[in-house]
Amino acid sequence: MAIDSSTFIDTDIQIHRLSPDVDAKNAVKEEIDNAEYTAMSAFSLLELKGNYIQALILLRRKIADGKNIGDVMARINNTGGRKVTLMFLQLANKIGRIDFNSKPWEENRQILLTLLDSQIASSWMIFTGVVDYVCDDFDCTRASEEPEFVSNKWFAPIPKCRKDNTNCSIIEFIEVRKDDLARLIDLLGKIPKEEITSELQRIKNVCEETLRDGAFPQEKNVCRQVGDMLIGLQSKIGKEILSSNYKEHSYLSEGLGYNFRQFPYADVRSK
Repeated sequence: MAIDSSTFIDTDIQIHRLSPDVDAKNAVKEEIDNAEYTAMSAFSLLELKGNYIQALILLRRKIADGKNIGDVMARINNTGGRKVTLMFLQLANKIGRIDFNSKPWEENRQILLTLLDSQIASSWMIFTGVVDYVCDDFDCTRASEEPEFVSNKWFAPIPKCRKDNTNCSIIEFIEVRKDDLARLIDLLGKIPKEEITSELQRIKNVCEETLRDGAFPQEKNVCRQVGDMLIGLQSKIGKEILSSNYKEHSYLSEGLGYNFRQFPYADVRSK
């Protein structure tokens, strides 16, 4: 496989691929099938665990505790936060696979729990099995920690990084890319303030801190705050990165020097 011919699949593309939205799934499948080679960042595994898998686990708990499907939906809605929409989509995906109306709730609940257990258990293969290559050139410790099933419950924690609980090489990875960070800071400083998203502002702050202090601040959860930047930097060894995340990648790709191709999610949904 020639890595320089690879299309990197961004985290959001993986989520579209698993969506109950048939149009989005088919569009992603076509992109992957037509790519010469495909790759993904191992850091995307961390991002997928932090949103998609944790949402699956939370959905499983709500189904296990729910008195009926209406109660489950109410529990999901009362959760709040960004995972609500994702859980509703995941629930719709599972309900669509069973003859829901012909069985009592207890039977349906057990079927749903079994389907969720299977998906959570096979999550790493679901994510990595679609690409030809997984890039882990800064050896992300958090991305290697798969979900665990303990006492009939799933857990997928993401500990905050400390020197004593991670062996990654993110500091070395960034060290040889400081010129890229400097160019990105310069670019972000010139664009209109209304176009600076909260993530771009966090990325700019971390880049400035890195250059000011001499090393990337690896501890706590800094990497998760600048995930698009890290994945973009990794994609430079490939041909391009495919993502629907235009607001960030349009500027990051210009500043960091990688090729970004937008997945037209809005256009796919409007057909």
